[in-house]
Amino acid sequence: MRTRYTKYHEKIKRLIDADNMGNFTFFSDESFANFARYFISRINNEEEFCLYRYSPLERYSREKKEFVFSLDLESIYCSSNGSLNDIFEGLPYSEYDIHSIEECLEKLSKIAYLKCFTEDYKNNLMWAHYADCYRGVCIQYDVKRIKDIEMFNSIFPVSYTKKREFYASVDSLVDYFSGEKELKATEDTKGIFLQKSEHWKYEKEWRLCFMNTDCCEESYIIQPFDCVSAVYLGPRISKTHKEKVLSVIKEYNKNHNRNILAYKMFLEENTFNLKEKLIDIYKEEN
Repeated sequence: MRTRYTKYHEKIKRLIDADNMGNFTFFSDESFANFARYFISRINNEEEFCLYRYSPLERYSREKKEFVFSLDLESIYCSSNGSLNDIFEGLPYSEYDIHSIEECLEKLSKIAYLKCFTEDYKNNLMWAHYADCYRGVCIQYDVKRIKDIEMFNSIFPVSYTKKREFYASVDSLVDYFSGEKELKATEDTKGIFLQKSEHWKYEKEWRLCFMNTDCCEESYIIQPFDCVSAVYLGPRISKTHKEKVLSVIKEYNKNHNRNILAYKMFLEENTFNLKEKLIDIYKEEN
């Protein structure tokens, strides 16, 4: 079944095919710019365009040395390449490679900063894997609300494949990040973050990708991303966390003149399908 996302997947595939050079694919930055222009022109005709992010509600605080409640409706943490759960993220293939996988993973661990999203807020596997076994939330972002046009140059759908294609020379990237070469090796290398193994296909992933041209050593960066339109509460969310989530949403709506909605997920009768029910966040009892 075709979805509103289908045409963007098809556009990316056409761009990849156009950049194919036989034995390798050179996915240029200009191709990403072409996709961004296409993306902006198309979503302007949409009433909304939503992407979703599954998240737990507790994160470890290094300062407090304990897990604390966390729900950010204004910004997102983009993790450095190499710190995601797919350890082969951003590992290009080259027939001229002389480095072991371990060396490449170590030296190329900060090529880019990434944030992952999905097209689906009802995916049981995603709720289990990324939202604390259904105890967390799924945050809905209406991408049309993004105010920074440059942000659109960094959003794209992921292409799933059976093999690693040759997008960029690992050797030149290693030399660059080792300080042995003065060149902008991160140009025209976004393509290595466009592909993932077919094992991850169920995630229906989109992502933000910011190339680390300054060779920053931080494990993450924070980006403003004030386009939340709804929060879906997991079926197993605790009463305490539910109250905190609704309180954060109410306070945010009040201070920012917004109308972020809240939904509670539950299992449809006699099925394993998830459905949502709107919560009146202004009632004393929910």
